[in-house]
Amino acid sequence: MSAAMTRLELEEKLKQAYTIAELASARSIKGYLDSVIIDSRPEPRRFAHVARPWQWKRTTYMMEPIEALCGLRPEFKGPRNTWETLPRGHDKTTGLARICNWVLAFSRKPIEIVAAAADFDQAALLVESMAAEARLNPWLAKRIVYGAKRIKGPGGILKILTADSATSFGLRADLVVCDEVTHWKKRDLWDTLWSGRQKRPGSVFVVITNAGTLGSWQHEIVEQVKTDDSWTVYEANGQLDSWMDAEAIQRDRALLPNGVARRVLDNVWIDPAEESGYLTRAEINLGTQLGATKNLVYTTSGLHGMEYVAAIDYGARRDRTSMCVMHRDLDGVYVLDRMDIIQGTPLAPVPIATVDSWIENVASNFNNPTIIIDPWQMEATVQKYEHRLRCTRFDGRSGKSNYEMAELLRSLLVNNQLAWYSDPAPLQVGKRKETLVDEMAGLIIKTTGSSYRFDHTNGLHDDRTVSMGMALVTLAGQQQVGPWVAPGSLLKPAPTDYCLRTPKFNGMFGLGLKPDSAGRNIFG
Repeated sequence: MSAAMTRLELEEKLKQAYTIAELASARSIKGYLDSVIIDSRPEPRRFAHVARPWQWKRTTYMMEPIEALCGLRPEFKGPRNTWETLPRGHDKTTGLARICNWVLAFSRKPIEIVAAAADFDQAALLVESMAAEARLNPWLAKRIVYGAKRIKGPGGILKILTADSATSFGLRADLVVCDEVTHWKKRDLWDTLWSGRQKRPGSVFVVITNAGTLGSWQHEIVEQVKTDDSWTVYEANGQLDSWMDAEAIQRDRALLPNGVARRVLDNVWIDPAEESGYLTRAEINLGTQLGATKNLVYTTSGLHGMEYVAAIDYGARRDRTSMCVMHRDLDGVYVLDRMDIIQGTPLAPVPIATVDSWIENVASNFNNPTIIIDPWQMEATVQKYEHRLRCTRFDGRSGKSNYEMAELLRSLLVNNQLAWYSDPAPLQVGKRKETLVDEMAGLIIKTTGSSYRFDHTNGLHDDRTVSMGMALVTLAGQQQVGPWVAPGSLLKPAPTDYCLRTPKFNGMFGLGLKPDSAGRNIFG
């Protein structure tokens, strides 16, 4: 009988504790954080007992606007949007889960939450984190019903959306939480959610992510919101005081490429080339800077006696058609004289007649240049002009040709031997202007057998770079292009090595070198 009474007493105390936790949580998010048990390691504990100071800061810049949205702070007038950039292991997805649980369980007004993630797997982590927290807190679990894509509670409903699926512009969300935005391949979902916020006065936006790549649409947005008074931006400067020990971080670092480690562990926005290993923006901008020094401008006619090369990379529907004219000046610098680009569509492919008109124009105005055409989709054009003009084929599917383009383009840039005028061939893509520099910064390396080539990632293009590379390979011929500088991710020869343009292709990344009569290294 005594044991039964003890059990009943314990059950009554537990019931009282649950009631206290519910009452405290209903008063504020701070009360919820003081009460909720989280899935910490080595064993579950109250959030209040393990939270770090930087986590408590959220109770002001992030939690106050959410409480205002939920009817607890009608006097609130501050920023309603938050962007956090944090390293791996810093309570990002679990922090969002905690916020969503509180809103669904304790909001005093019906709230519609949209939780956006890169894909269903990332979204599932958010749902699992919410459900795991509820299982540890029965007083919370009884209030919320968890589903794979919809979660309901007395405070509202949460809908899951992913960036890799079709979205609707009819969304009417009060609270939008975006998880790991730097992993979203496209910005379509972002634009849908951000434009839809105006349908709900007083809506709140929360973004929690790790650092991404410079020049990406995510980086452009975070730089914009830093100047917007309606946003609070918090970016951790490297690792914060957290539950991850130094040894665990170093083990993670050893398993990651350096660029990835800098992003996800050090929280640094990196140049895309730190992951791709081809060209950094600083290296690409050398071409812009040299062009400015030479006062280069878009040119419609050539200089008397100068040898020019024109190149065409044709893309009818999904890719772009890029056409350029180049020459090598008296200083040995390879100059982009003009570049023209046309975006075709499945319903409006780029007319061959437009390309023919361009060829006729440059043939008349640039001293009958050598015209380089990739015969893929344009064999008829080659045959049309090869008996009248200096027209030749470029085998774009050849490993040797692609290697030469990649090698030559990079070496010329880093040796300050390639220049272009300001902003060549800009292209409007949606709401943003995509420049040649943007395109080149998005290039990645693909290794094949004993050589490599540049390529583009999904959703990006390399047409302008390819047309320029086609022209460079023809212009350089046997010319010396200066010290070979390999991409950062590849093997690097000694700084004194030189690369001479020869018809013979031998080895990978400028290796297999032998000294010439002057003691320099050339291809064997």
